[in-house]
Amino acid sequence: MALFIASFRCYRLPMRVRSAVVGLCLSVGLCWASVSLSRGVVFWLPPGSRVHSWSGVWRVDFPVEEGTTLREVFLLVREGEAPPLDVELVRFGGKSFRFFREEEGAAGSFYESLNYSLPLSNGNWVTLSFVIHTVNPGVYTLPPPPHDRRELLDLIEVILERMRTVSGFPSDREGVRFRQ
Repeated sequence: MALFIASFRCYRLPMRVRSAVVGLCLSVGLCWASVSLSRGVVFWLPPGSRVHSWSGVWRVDFPVEEGTTLREVFLLVREGEAPPLDVELVRFGGKSFRFFREEEGAAGSFYESLNYSLPLSNGNWVTLSFVIHTVNPGVYTLPPPPHDRRELLDLIEVILERMRTVSGFPSDREGVRFRQ
């Protein structure tokens, strides 16, 4: 299953204007769609996101501005066992997450995974892995400009802050709830 979330086009605006418009959109409930990807977890995702599901894993591809070192950003959502205990604890939106970071490089590409795990009321954990794929500018004669990492981390923070858990959420209610 694939789903394309399209609403108000705030991600088509110039980079400098975008953060102010996204803030306005969030404050009045525009631009983002409410999506339940895992039992008991509701996310707000930006417009232009593509949602896919396979074998109990959800993948959300976020829109990426072309012309920088950033190639793709996606979120993997998995439900399962608790993450390792020897990880950092972080808080967003009143929720405590176990956080760990992973890195991998391959053929001029760099993959960074920011992983946040949260316990659910059913005893399982949901892990959100934000994967950031960038290219090595050194492999280009004319390298592309770097992406705005702070803007990307702000987007992740907003998603984590607005994420909600709902106890007793039936699995047949997974899906998209548009709120514009």
